[in-house]
Amino acid sequence: MEEHRQRWYKRGLGPRVDALEVALRALLLRETAAEKNIRMIAESLRAASRSYGFAGVFEAARNVEEAPSADLPDRTRDLIKVLRHELADEPLLASTILLVGEQNTFMEALSRELESQGKETIFATTSAQAQQLLLERDMVFIVLDLFLPDQDGRYLLEILRSKPLTAAIPVIAIAAKVNAEIIGRQLVPEVDGCFAKPADPRKVAEFITSRLRRAHEVTRSARRDILTGLLNRAAFCEAFEHIMRFNETSKEPITLALLEVDGFHTLAQEHGAAVGELALQRVGQVLSASFRATDIVARWSPAQFAILFPGEDQFGGVRAIEKAMQALRRQHPATVGGQIFQVTMSAGLAVLARRATVEQAIEEADRFLYTAKSSGGNRVITTETTVERRLESVLVFAREDISNVLKQLLGNNGFDVMLANKTPEAVLGALTQSRCRLVLLEEENGGLSGFDLLRRIRENPRFNRIPVVMLVANEEHAARALGLGANDYLLKPFTPFAFISRMRYLLTRGMGSGERPRTLLLMDPDTAALIIVGTTLHKKAGFRVLLARHGLEGLGRLQREAEDGILLEPRLPEVQAPNLLHHLCEHHPGRARRGDRRR
Repeated sequence: MEEHRQRWYKRGLGPRVDALEVALRALLLRETAAEKNIRMIAESLRAASRSYGFAGVFEAARNVEEAPSADLPDRTRDLIKVLRHELADEPLLASTILLVGEQNTFMEALSRELESQGKETIFATTSAQAQQLLLERDMVFIVLDLFLPDQDGRYLLEILRSKPLTAAIPVIAIAAKVNAEIIGRQLVPEVDGCFAKPADPRKVAEFITSRLRRAHEVTRSARRDILTGLLNRAAFCEAFEHIMRFNETSKEPITLALLEVDGFHTLAQEHGAAVGELALQRVGQVLSASFRATDIVARWSPAQFAILFPGEDQFGGVRAIEKAMQALRRQHPATVGGQIFQVTMSAGLAVLARRATVEQAIEEADRFLYTAKSSGGNRVITTETTVERRLESVLVFAREDISNVLKQLLGNNGFDVMLANKTPEAVLGALTQSRCRLVLLEEENGGLSGFDLLRRIRENPRFNRIPVVMLVANEEHAARALGLGANDYLLKPFTPFAFISRMRYLLTRGMGSGERPRTLLLMDPDTAALIIVGTTLHKKAGFRVLLARHGLEGLGRLQREAEDGILLEPRLPEVQAPNLLHHLCEHHPGRARRGDRRR
């Protein structure tokens, strides 16, 4: 038992090392809160290290606590060295490459290129087949077509990044034809590279080969979130499974909390991405210092953090979270460009059943987190918390069988559902009379077009602020939905948890800001490019994205919509970009912020 406790304690040292390095960089940049964060982390390490038998960690942490400010950087480096000495090396990567998608000419040519370099390749034509192969074989790389016959490639990416066995594996996305000027890993989230169809097999193989040269470094860092120094989602899932297996015999209580930075998307929009990253770093340092070394703290998603409390009941979990939230509130407000902002968090906490999976635990905590955010934020919600919160009204326009499934799913998760299976006029009338917060449309419903209904919703200024999600069957329909002003799309079939999470995100993004969603018009003749850029901008920055595939269509949209910005492709058919910019400045002088994709 003692050996198990020591091994478990050592697993918690890795995130402390990364958090200390982040805080040390901040200290050297003379950030106000850095010194306090370093001493808090050291205090947390000292408090637990002696009882677990780590005398060296105890002494190094105490030296940091007692060091004068001038000596703090050196004492912090000494502590990091001691912690690194206690950590075991990571295992090396495997040597097999998985190709996921249709076994077409490109995939076969890529396979030959890789095999000529001594690599083994395996084909998987569907998401389900890929997941099964990943359970059976160790893979060094994955090449993924984003549009699979059985599932949206984005969902498979989320699964890959959530599993300990696959999170360390680099992934290349193969998308529909994309303009070469905008291809880049920043345009498609959670992948290591993106290539356009028809891709050059030799270039893709060269990319994989160069990436493999850094394979060992990738493996070592695969368990860490670079920005905050905390564990990443995959490492959290691995720790969760380990704790749940151990708990089958110990019978100790376990709680899980999901925390989110309040108004993070609004903060990033108003102050810039750098300020958003600074806020996340602050949160990471506070969380690293606020919990026991045996608690599992990870960055779960861009603005969310997951914490697992082994041996802690609901009362203890709430007390620990409230202590961390109080420490965050005590931090000095940051000043950027003369503006002051204070970071707060909301949290949902769930007590876990004995055989709960990580998906079930996160789903329950996410439900309480949604209640915390929608009831004002800056609070912790559990099963015993009583909160007065009105039901969010969602209008569903879909076939009867799908409507019934969505009604039950939404109803079970605290939404008020209105079914609209009649004429578009009836739907618009229902929107006028109700306080609807979200609209779900299916592309076809008994001969009625969801796209036509979407167009009519977006043409009415009264409904411009209502998020609209389109249920689509393929890539072309997704592009059409985004082009007509949908906030997001869901590729059928979708999982219940992914669906509910997307709905909660749309309803709470920017909550409390009091501003309408920002709208961005993208203009590009390449449909696939619009999909990739539009989806990324919506997911990362919260923009409501409209699409136009040529200049005349874009000018038409400007007569009906209120864009906050425009992103232009220089080579537009029918209307050249410089002439279009001149027209915009002459006829729409109030819309001065423009983005030319040539820069």
